[in-house]
Amino acid sequence: MQSQAYQLDGNLKKIADSLVTAYKTEKFEQVFAKSTAKLDRGQQFKIKSELARLFKPFERTIDLTDESDYRVEEFEWNGKRFYFDDIAKRIFLIEVERFGDQYTEGVYERIKDKANYQAFEKQFVYEQKIKQYEVPITELGLTTRRLEERIYLSKPVSLFLPNGYELQVFSSNISRSGLLIKVEPFGSVQKDSIVEVNFHALTRDYVFNQTAKYKYRVVFCASKAEKDGTQKIGLQLVDNDFEWSQFLDKFIKEHRTRFQVDITNASQMVESRLIEDHLLKKTGWFSIYVSAQDDKLSQAGHGLCNQLNRKDLNFFADETKAQRIHTFLVKVWSELALNRSECIAVAKIKQAGKISFYARSVQNLANKGKLESFFQFAQSNGELGLFTCQKLAITEAQLEQVKHNWFKTAVEADIALSPLGRINHLVLLHRMSEHESLMKLKPSSTPIDANNLAEFACPKLKAINFSALNVEPGCARAEVRYFFQTQAVLNKPNQPKLAASTLDLSCHGMRVQLKATEQLEQGDIVEISIPSFERFGRANMLSKAKFRVVGLNPALKQAHLCLLNDNNQHATADFVKKVLKANAAKLKVNDKYDKFILLQKALRTVFVTFYPAIAFGVLRDNKALLGFNRILVSSKSVNELQVLSELQSPISDNQISVFQLIYDPKRNPTFIRSLTRFSKNAEALSDELIFNKLPNRIDIPKHARAGGNPKLTLDYVRGALKTGEFASLYMNIQSINEMNLDCVADAFKYIQAFNPHKAIEIENFAKQLMGIVEVLDTSMLWRHTHLLPFEYDTSG
Repeated sequence: MQSQAYQLDGNLKKIADSLVTAYKTEKFEQVFAKSTAKLDRGQQFKIKSELARLFKPFERTIDLTDESDYRVEEFEWNGKRFYFDDIAKRIFLIEVERFGDQYTEGVYERIKDKANYQAFEKQFVYEQKIKQYEVPITELGLTTRRLEERIYLSKPVSLFLPNGYELQVFSSNISRSGLLIKVEPFGSVQKDSIVEVNFHALTRDYVFNQTAKYKYRVVFCASKAEKDGTQKIGLQLVDNDFEWSQFLDKFIKEHRTRFQVDITNASQMVESRLIEDHLLKKTGWFSIYVSAQDDKLSQAGHGLCNQLNRKDLNFFADETKAQRIHTFLVKVWSELALNRSECIAVAKIKQAGKISFYARSVQNLANKGKLESFFQFAQSNGELGLFTCQKLAITEAQLEQVKHNWFKTAVEADIALSPLGRINHLVLLHRMSEHESLMKLKPSSTPIDANNLAEFACPKLKAINFSALNVEPGCARAEVRYFFQTQAVLNKPNQPKLAASTLDLSCHGMRVQLKATEQLEQGDIVEISIPSFERFGRANMLSKAKFRVVGLNPALKQAHLCLLNDNNQHATADFVKKVLKANAAKLKVNDKYDKFILLQKALRTVFVTFYPAIAFGVLRDNKALLGFNRILVSSKSVNELQVLSELQSPISDNQISVFQLIYDPKRNPTFIRSLTRFSKNAEALSDELIFNKLPNRIDIPKHARAGGNPKLTLDYVRGALKTGEFASLYMNIQSINEMNLDCVADAFKYIQAFNPHKAIEIENFAKQLMGIVEVLDTSMLWRHTHLLPFEYDTSG
């Protein structure tokens, strides 16, 4: 098509192409002069002539039916009909915009240009691969709202825009936390704006404490108009008003038979809650609930663990098994910025039978030039612990949102979260055990002087009453405690004897009342003697029996003691059991189980609401070997989700692909090695994907670390940090071996009653769910450690 008279060489053609967007604009002459300053007049004339030719209106249509390998459909633009595949349609729309919303000779040539088409085809094929593994994004906490039925009813409502303008609109459907309305004129409501809705037609027969006018956020705006010219707008409730939520629940329940009800939200909630429950049991994060004032840590009272990560919390136990997590937190508190991950290095040093801790952020150590010496010191004298750490503030506004999301009434919410007391911060820790094993340094030729690292030593604080609760309710009581009051004597080595009286007693523990608790610390070992048991003579095993102090309550002057695990443990426990059995008729059970469950639920609720990373479910899929379901996040702003978005643009606001996390084209099936192994053996695995984000690349190269040579991993990291942008995501892959429908029993029964077919689908989903993958950003560690002199064992 191009005129031979104005055939341009490659360089001139590139300049002409770069000037297309400026042509026929006021700034063209200025841009043209700058771009062609080094060219002669003849070359400049050729470029202007080429631009004039490219901008000529074009009449010929395009039909790719016989040329394309993809499905071709009719496409209409300004009265012209074309027959395009998806690739040509994209090129057409991009080029028409470049040429000032005109169909010109230049647009035609760009579509017919084979090289240009192939470049777009490569992008298209890549996007189709990504789309194949697209999963919905589920925000944790929001899914805990009760059965989110949507009831379809058309009622007039008043919509108040941020500028105060009032629109009279009609509802399409309504749920407890959402609303779909039809608005005209089209485009009058902006996404993410906060609007007020007055439900006068819906509420005129009911009495409210205030006018039924509530704030909603605009979360969806339809891109196309309805047949009547209106625009569908999706709203999400912002106000935390229990009265309004209770009204909607009651209204929907009473009108189910009159209006159509969609329980899609309810079934999606059940699936999400199933994965949430498994996440609690399988997560590598353990959480510490603390109170702080004036940016200083004042108390760390509770922790929440599961069977898998409890051992990581035990890293902070000293030689007496007392928990020293608070000394670590006090040391690093000022280094932890709110809502941002930090990588913390901890040295657990054992000297002369005593354990001490040193801690600092990896970034701080690197900035001071002491990262290598700190690692050497830890590995030579004890144990190195690497932790990803996040500090979150729990504000009153956030707590109000938590209450509204999780509970039916304000009273129920206040009772449920009352155990939190003065807790106003949450610290989440994830131990990077895999990286610790990799980061073994070459031995230093000179011994490390501990005095040079003294600034990193954690303070030697008195052991506090710290309780680590398991996420599962079954851990509430290992044995029954009975009220049992008698005089006792506590003997701590090198300390005066302490007079005490027992308050309750079990086979392996007791609670005692003291005059003061200052002489005791959590973790202390004491000898107990109970004078009233001397009548049992030689059979008395509570004479100088050894117990460990596991809890202190200075306010009540009480201590909780646990029988020491030594040679006399079983004999002592059997003796106490006989005493309790002989006095069973006189004793009452001290059962504080309800309070324990209340605290446990409160801690679980806060953890799920503020979960700091992302996770997704893995399903058995006979055709594809594995399927993937739901990215779980506490917020769409979490760093790991942002990294995944940068590696591959998300398809939509509420969907994202796990393609980059699971795909490996060199394998069959095309999953990364760790997931293929997991599909065969369902064993717990870990993997790390390291991405080299080279510029102008559609497919981003990556290196999977699982089972690979660690030296090759280090070489890849160093190369990636030199040649382009870098990202690394660690994956904790855990197997699921139970359906666990009990955690959603009420919702499941409801769905069974109203839609048995959907209930069967949910049951099949629970059976297919075989694993959960937790994803953690580890790039901050590699950026500071990749140049250290590692000593890798590559013999395997």
